[in-house]
Amino acid sequence: MIHLKKAWNWCKAHWKWLTLLVMFAAAYILGRRGASNLLKMAAFEKDQYKVENEALRKQQETRKEDTKKAKEKFNKTAEALRKERDRRLESMEDDTTEEVLKDLGIKKT
Repeated sequence: MIHLKKAWNWCKAHWKWLTLLVMFAAAYILGRRGASNLLKMAAFEKDQYKVENEALRKQQETRKEDTKKAKEKFNKTAEALRKERDRRLESMEDDTTEEVLKDLGIKKT
């Protein structure tokens, strides 16, 4: 009983310190809940970042493949046009001036 009386007297004499201690304890407990939520949010953001990063990587690979295919198609078309041009030039070299004018419908006077 004497110990309780001493404790009570000490509490009455130092009530400001006890109030401050209780307030710190409450802030700590409430802060831990907020920190837990922040950790969950950070983990979610990290996972979301990984998903978006993977999607961007796939998009870049697709774009590279499409560009490569377009370049190949362009090169094939350019080569076909060069061959056609060369063929036509060869056929024109064989023609004489009179034949060319005749093909165009121009009469030589």
